[in-house]
Amino acid sequence: MSDIESQDERAGFWFALTAYGSWGVIPVYFKLVAFATPIEIIAHRVHWVALVIFSVEGLYHQRKVTATGG
Repeated sequence: MSDIESQDERAGFWFALTAYGSWGVIPVYFKLVAFATPIEIIAHRVHWVALVIFSVEGLYHQRKVTATGG
């Protein structure tokens, strides 16, 4: 077995474990947020996704500027 196949098997194991685990966690999540309206949940998701995207973009831009020296 090559090193690449070993890495693929390890990655596959973690992906499968994550997928299986999410099936157990998602119902609990929905019970915890049952009090919130769908609009409120969507608003939070949009807010947090935008925050993460802008943060990652800022870090990427900062790294790119630092690497080019300008």
